[in-house]
Amino acid sequence: MSDLILEVKGLKKSFHKDSIEIQVLKGVDFEARKGDFTTIMGPSGAGKSTFLYILGTLDTPTEGEIIYRGTRISDFRRDDENLFRNEKVGFVFQFYHLLPDFNVIENILFPLLIRRVERGEALKKAERFLEIMGLGHRKDHRPGELSGGEQQRVAIARALINEPEIILADEPTGNLDRKTG
Repeated sequence: MSDLILEVKGLKKSFHKDSIEIQVLKGVDFEARKGDFTTIMGPSGAGKSTFLYILGTLDTPTEGEIIYRGTRISDFRRDDENLFRNEKVGFVFQFYHLLPDFNVIENILFPLLIRRVERGEALKKAERFLEIMGLGHRKDHRPGELSGGEQQRVAIARALINEPEIILADEPTGNLDRKTG
């Protein structure tokens, strides 16, 4: 079995504003193998976040293909795509995307509940991840009651809770101090 997890071929993404086409991604080729740690760097507006969103099926390319373990993602049925996103990919968003109406522990265990993990088991696992992040004492707080760094650690715990094969992180340590990052 190949250790190739993701393969990207000729990926393009354009946006249209009025009659102007803005090309963000212009034919990206990329491979990720099991155990790879890849950093994508570039100036603001270069398309880094767009690329990550497309890899994680939160956006679609204008052209090109993404292949996950030999299967083109464009061939996934909607349910397969949702399963891929929930079980195989962990997202750490630049701006957290925590649910403001849920407390910290609920934000972390939410992906487990989507997978239909029994609530008690999900709660135990979420509490363990919260302790690892040093936020056990904040589990009942809402995201708006946390600092930016604390919110980022909650987002990281949420991304890791399903123990995904792929982690897509968009500036994951931007709001953390050097030691915590």
